[in-house]
Amino acid sequence: MTKDLEGGGVIKSHFNDLLSEYTGGYSACDRYQDDDIERAISLHEGDTIPGFPSADVFIYLIQPALE
Repeated sequence: MTKDLEGGGVIKSHFNDLLSEYTGGYSACDRYQDDDIERAISLHEGDTIPGFPSADVFIYLIQPALE
């Protein structure tokens, strides 16, 4: 697959491979549906740039995994 990539794509591919080896395929977002993420974004709206959620959304979503 990396034969078709050039430059930064090859580097990103190597980093993705390294990440998957390190995490064992773990994904913090597996437990969330799109509705859960939309709800978190609407709960934590504030003074942010339109289209970019606040850091509070990230903290709200990742907190259960950190505990």
